[in-house]
Amino acid sequence: MPYCPKCGTESETDQVNCRVCEFPIPDISDAKANSLYPDYPRPRSINYKEFRRICWKLGTLTLLSSFLLTLTIDLVEEGAITWSRYSMSSTVLAWFVLSFSLLLYRSPHILNLLITLCVCGFLPIIDYANGTQDWYLPLGLPLTVISGTLIGLLILFYRQVKLRYAHYMAYVFFSIILWAISIDLLSSAYIGDVNMGWSFIVIAICVPLSVLCFYLHFSLAKKLDFKRFFHL
Repeated sequence: MPYCPKCGTESETDQVNCRVCEFPIPDISDAKANSLYPDYPRPRSINYKEFRRICWKLGTLTLLSSFLLTLTIDLVEEGAITWSRYSMSSTVLAWFVLSFSLLLYRSPHILNLLITLCVCGFLPIIDYANGTQDWYLPLGLPLTVISGTLIGLLILFYRQVKLRYAHYMAYVFFSIILWAISIDLLSSAYIGDVNMGWSFIVIAICVPLSVLCFYLHFSLAKKLDFKRFFHL
């Protein structure tokens, strides 16, 4: 495609004047145009793998800057590593999660397992930093395993059972109920008083939403195409 000799704007083959600067476009044959006016160079496109690697580098640079900034502020103000060990540990955990998600991603099941293992290894570091080492085994580890198991089941339902949107959301709300009950029971057992308190609020909110999703799936889904209705 020819382009303007004056400003370099691309022009059509039969165009007389440049549409930007109105400079006359020379009238030449197609063969000569191909030699004098080659295709304008276009930027190289990147594939999805290169894009994920670029995102990992940017995320790593951001987390490293946060790590060094937090360490520097703590050393300047306190003269030793005190409160910064918590934020630095969280930054390291965030880097592992970022790396697993962008570089080692093969399947959501493997990603969920790797993140769960990272959290299982991160929590004892926080427990040790507190100087107590008493809440990881009775509280932190069970909650991490339960959370990873529920997320793994949701991934399995989504990929294997091929549930529709409303049906799948009903199982999501049901998983939230189980997760809230687990946290409520384990945290109350940790303080020596096993009972359910605030999880009843979660149940009262999620049960109607789950029932509504089941109703939308089994009743309205046969009469209404939600993808077409919401322009998805």
